[in-house]
Amino acid sequence: MLGARPQGHKERSVAIDSDGAKLERNQQLDGLRGFAALAVAVHHTLLEMGQPKALDLWYATIQSLGDRYSIATKIALILFPGDVAVAIFFILSGAVLFNSLMHETRPLASASVNFIYRRILRIYPALFVSLIVYFFALKLYLGLPFSFSDFFENAALRSFRINGTTWTLNVEFVVVPVFLAAYFAFRRNGAWGMVLFFLALWLGSALPWFKYPELARASVFCFVLGMFIPTRSGQWLANRFPANVWPLLLILMLSSRHLIEGQKTGSNIQQISAALFVMLLYYDKVPLLGRLLQSRFAQFLGRISYSFYLYHALCVILVCHYVLGQASISAATHPLEAGLLASLVVVGLTIPVAYLSKGLFEDPFIRLGKRPLFRTTSSIGPAKVETAGPREIIEPALAQVIGDKGRTSLSAQRST
Repeated sequence: MLGARPQGHKERSVAIDSDGAKLERNQQLDGLRGFAALAVAVHHTLLEMGQPKALDLWYATIQSLGDRYSIATKIALILFPGDVAVAIFFILSGAVLFNSLMHETRPLASASVNFIYRRILRIYPALFVSLIVYFFALKLYLGLPFSFSDFFENAALRSFRINGTTWTLNVEFVVVPVFLAAYFAFRRNGAWGMVLFFLALWLGSALPWFKYPELARASVFCFVLGMFIPTRSGQWLANRFPANVWPLLLILMLSSRHLIEGQKTGSNIQQISAALFVMLLYYDKVPLLGRLLQSRFAQFLGRISYSFYLYHALCVILVCHYVLGQASISAATHPLEAGLLASLVVVGLTIPVAYLSKGLFEDPFIRLGKRPLFRTTSSIGPAKVETAGPREIIEPALAQVIGDKGRTSLSAQRST
């Protein structure tokens, strides 16, 4: 069960191999990421329109609520769950990024440098530009007292005064050492090495001198669950797990935190359910749901999901500030209805901005990241990858020059 690499299935997640070539995308994961970003935008709009009561409702259990309007608001927040969406983001990162590491053939040091290099190019250019937009939009339009110190601290992901949602990007960077250590353990001892490393990480977290950032401490479990999905152990579980229980998993990950009094227990159930849900999609075990996630709209949302996430909070602030500033009685007395309507405007404004951001500040740097800093290949554990010899390097180049006829004769010469 716990082996080196999954065998016998087609890899379909987003990854870059050691030569910078793109591996096939898993469109179902793209679609899931898109809907998760959409849920975050609606969730934040409902909270902003219904403040401060909506935030209290969010943290309350549903059985503790008395009036119907509060229950209706709570259900709307559950159906557009920001916490579940973020957990899915982290689980997807764990699965997709670790899958890309599993395809590495470089020595550990160069593979690690390339991994960090690609993460910086993937996250920072669009983030930096978005913070410039936030800084001037909120300072000029709303008169918020931001300083350049606030800007650079947010850009360094040390504080989040300008865009509060960028805390998740801080977590994405903080867990990079966990990825690399797990990758080292995987190369040495397969998935068993990963198990031992994560066990040591869990035991170490209880020690008083173990200072892991608080935000990442609460989220690292999602990344760990995601990392196991592309391994042979993840494939083994996916092949034996009953796929027809996916509606139950969906219900559990949406409702567990809102039915169980203990936040930690509810969060663990939520994250495990979300990981199993992602696992079924990763291995294409739910065709009906897969078709929905592969629809054009879902794929479009998935492609722009990062920039959508970056800019949605700005649109939430501007739209809700305008609506609430009108002193509308309906918005004050019916925050749920006003929030749902405002969320349509937020989504409508965020999509074109995200589309432009993706084309201008994501895609060029994604392409740059596909040009690895190191191309050296070597034998790796647990599986050996052979280094290309002179014939494997020269013959493809010759074939391009001499054409199909020459390629055929070249093959004939090899066979003799």
